[in-house]
Amino acid sequence: MKDERSCPGWYWVRGLHDAQILEVSMQDDTLTLCIDSGNAMFDNTLERITFLGARPKTPLPEPTKKQPVYWLSDELIALPFDQWKLTVRLERYDGRKTITEPLTVIFSGAKTKRRGEPEEDLEIERSVSDGL
Repeated sequence: MKDERSCPGWYWVRGLHDAQILEVSMQDDTLTLCIDSGNAMFDNTLERITFLGARPKTPLPEPTKKQPVYWLSDELIALPFDQWKLTVRLERYDGRKTITEPLTVIFSGAKTKRRGEPEEDLEIERSVSDGL
């Protein structure tokens, strides 16, 4: 889904190739990826992606200083019932060889934080969207 007209507003249409995943956290049904996109080939303003209603289908990456994890490519697919499926091709080096592995997550919505944007309170936005 790389056609800008059919992509949701939070999506990184130009791609995150070579962005480094710094931290991965899962709390309840919210998955957060903190990334350093400064060296990404195309979109180098993204700092954080938060997936709401997230259901990971593959093990979550565990980046460390010794074993950094890099974003190679991704595919976003719209699913029925207002769901999304994102599959990211990740790459890490384990000291002996380069390993490529997928990260697949199904989710209901997402938020992105870009460099220079003000911080927003995620809980307030979720409460409003949930009708609370």
